[in-house]
Amino acid sequence: MHNNMKPSVIREAIPEAAAVGIRSIRFFVLAVIALSLGTLMSEAHAQESLALLKTYDLGESRYSEGLDFHDAFLWHTTSGNLYKLDPDSATDTDGDGDFDLTAEKTWNLTHHNYSESSVWFNGELYNFTYRDSTGSLSDDIYKLDLNDDETYQWQHAGDGQGVTNWGSCRDRSNPDESIIYTGHYDDLLMWYDPDTGNTTRTLEITGLDDIEDLGMDRYGTVWASSFNSSYPGLYRIDPDTGEIVGTFDGPDGLAIIDGLAIRSIEDHDVMYVTGKNTPYIWEYLVPEPGTTGLAGVAFVPETIVRVWPNPFNPQTTIEFALQEAGQVRLAIYDIGGRRVAQLVDGFQQAGPGTVTWDGRDRSGASVASGVYFARLQTAGGVHTQKLVLAR
Repeated sequence: MHNNMKPSVIREAIPEAAAVGIRSIRFFVLAVIALSLGTLMSEAHAQESLALLKTYDLGESRYSEGLDFHDAFLWHTTSGNLYKLDPDSATDTDGDGDFDLTAEKTWNLTHHNYSESSVWFNGELYNFTYRDSTGSLSDDIYKLDLNDDETYQWQHAGDGQGVTNWGSCRDRSNPDESIIYTGHYDDLLMWYDPDTGNTTRTLEITGLDDIEDLGMDRYGTVWASSFNSSYPGLYRIDPDTGEIVGTFDGPDGLAIIDGLAIRSIEDHDVMYVTGKNTPYIWEYLVPEPGTTGLAGVAFVPETIVRVWPNPFNPQTTIEFALQEAGQVRLAIYDIGGRRVAQLVDGFQQAGPGTVTWDGRDRSGASVASGVYFARLQTAGGVHTQKLVLAR
């Protein structure tokens, strides 16, 4: 075979090929580094588990953006609607372990193109938007006056200082002074004064980006979620320093938490979380600062705290909590109500407990894929949690 390439062309081609090779190697090395960093970040975050108290079924998937709790109601903001929900009235009507939660009222938000979050402050509702009525990016903040007939009036109440808005919550340490909010693709917390319509303070959060929604607990710490899947779960933040003081798992199978709200009940707090295109809202116990996520289970009555993983294959771990010592029975039932396996049957001490189910029945045979129920029976009552085995 004859090579008809001129020497000058060969001399030019060799450096070019070498450059391409170097670029390829450089790209490969950077990709490996990025993957390693992503793995390290994933391992560094969401290391603790929160005590799951209830799962609420909304009956439909919603494009969730934010949650707030005010005056005994959950206020659920989606891109175009605001729902008023009463979690205390929710019941498990179909026996699947989830509490069915329907909207008391629904307001269609037409003053803008895209809503991100809503927060109550001194008896007034503030709505933080992402896009205006024309579809352009927006940093507008509105005050809404809701009517019982599901209509409303609105007025412009300020802006996000050029930062398109995402999550918001009331600053419980300064309840009459400010709202905390965050912006589009931001690692900042910002304090907004409703009286002046101005942002009065900003705080950079180290180790967290693309903050999605916010909540503040009775202990004065801020909880945050991220829109970035590299930062899964929930983050507890010191609002004075911006330091992350705790990282926690979110609901199983939910990559991004788009809404969270915190509620005080007597001597403890609970947190509601949800995500986009999901029909569920999850309720967790908020632990005291400096404790692990399951350390606060003494606050709650007997309950199944968490089933993880769920769906599962081949086995799953069931975590439960007992307020008092006593006789406990924990069994697995199929969708027809037949008992499949007996996991616990005897005396248990008060506090958290853990048991594993390997997907086998009482004879040791593997059961088929499908829906099953973990049933916890104590002197305080019966509690059920749905499990999905996917072989």
